[in-house]
Amino acid sequence: MVDGQSHKVLKMGNQVGNLDSDGRPLALATSSTATQPNKTTSAYTAQAAGLIGQWTYPCRISKGHANYVQRKTLDFEGNKLKTFIAFYASSNANLCVDRLLIYQVEREANIVVGKVINKGAANEYTQIGIKTTKVKVKLTGPYASAFAESYNRKNLYHTYMTVLYNGYGQTGWKANDWKNISGAPDAITALNIGTQVPDIFKISTVTGGGKELKMGDYKGSFDINGRAMSLEAKGAVLQ
Repeated sequence: MVDGQSHKVLKMGNQVGNLDSDGRPLALATSSTATQPNKTTSAYTAQAAGLIGQWTYPCRISKGHANYVQRKTLDFEGNKLKTFIAFYASSNANLCVDRLLIYQVEREANIVVGKVINKGAANEYTQIGIKTTKVKVKLTGPYASAFAESYNRKNLYHTYMTVLYNGYGQTGWKANDWKNISGAPDAITALNIGTQVPDIFKISTVTGGGKELKMGDYKGSFDINGRAMSLEAKGAVLQ
């Protein structure tokens, strides 16, 4: 089942064991399954879905990296999304402060707003497809020059940022200078540049009459097509 619909599932030979002497699998995979790609198809405009405007998240722990925190904004205009993320060297979810700023990212994307699923129910959400078209990054803060030097040598093994970022195989890094990595092969693969990534969202009215946007859980689980299966616990507010 994907988004409430049944799909045919293909199981291939298990490549991690049970091979004959010629390397041919002797068993089908038990957990490594695949379905046909499931792209989001347009059902609403961003305006009709209530997305238009700038949404700001609170300072929070970075996805998968407990030693860093991030502040993120989403700016929807027409069928475009611009995402800005500032990363800070801290494990305190309230410490998004200038003196700890180390890395900034700007991403531009085309969006497609899809169907509303479970309409009217507590677990209602709307499909959205996000195709990243451009990514810029900037090293900043007291260690920016050292990180730039490390990236330019393509030696990523002696900085504590290795677990979070890398230079994507590029040279020409400079401190406090935006670098467009949209055409870097490593970045295209790691950041899914040019490929539609499915996600989900929900907009709710909060106390005081404001609006809150929750996207696919940034620390949650994903279905076999990469679509988030739950909404994040704390969302962004409309500015």
